[in-house]
Amino acid sequence: GDLDGDGADEGVVFLWKSSGGSGTYIYLAVAGSRDGKQLNLATAPVGDRVQLRSGHINNGQIELDVVQQGPGDAACCPSQLARRYWRLDTAGLTESQADINGTLSIGELAGSEWVLVNLDLNKPLPASPRVTLDFTSGRISGSSGCNRYFASVSDGDMPGDLTLSRLGSTRMTCPPADMEMENSYLDALESVTTFGFFYGRLAFSWQLDGNVQTMLFSSGPE
Repeated sequence: GDLDGDGADEGVVFLWKSSGGSGTYIYLAVAGSRDGKQLNLATAPVGDRVQLRSGHINNGQIELDVVQQGPGDAACCPSQLARRYWRLDTAGLTESQADINGTLSIGELAGSEWVLVNLDLNKPLPASPRVTLDFTSGRISGSSGCNRYFASVSDGDMPGDLTLSRLGSTRMTCPPADMEMENSYLDALESVTTFGFFYGRLAFSWQLDGNVQTMLFSSGPE
């Protein structure tokens, strides 16, 4: 989008840096064309372990919906929901006053159909079978690729913790590849302990046989 009012679009890029410890530092960078060359016009910090829920360019400014550290939060576990704003000017990227919009909870996930896109970070899924997840009034449900499944869900003790009941499901039989996908997903889902956001996607972390993985869901068309 056009961030400096010259009629030409700039692009916004997310950068991250990790020194090998638990911290992950997120940055915004703006790239644009000047005199026929693509340049990095400005860079600004977003913060350590800030989770990005969504981002837009609106009316010439960058808007990010994030989960960030609130008062009393441990560094590991941000809980504050905020919308933050930056404008590009001669000094670079200038951030204005953020809007604080509450605290992270599973209730924030209601109202969208989430579609599984990765069973773990290094394993993108094919378009079919389609695996979905819906949240409604303390319950989850969806399609696991062949059958429908359901369970109760509640927030845990720390921000981003969740507790699932034992899953129930229908009992249809589908092609072997679909059943294999379904079984892998349901096994992982029953092992989920935390949730958050990873660059606009819902992230469920799960542990099975000593391995910690993260599955990713999109809330819109891929």
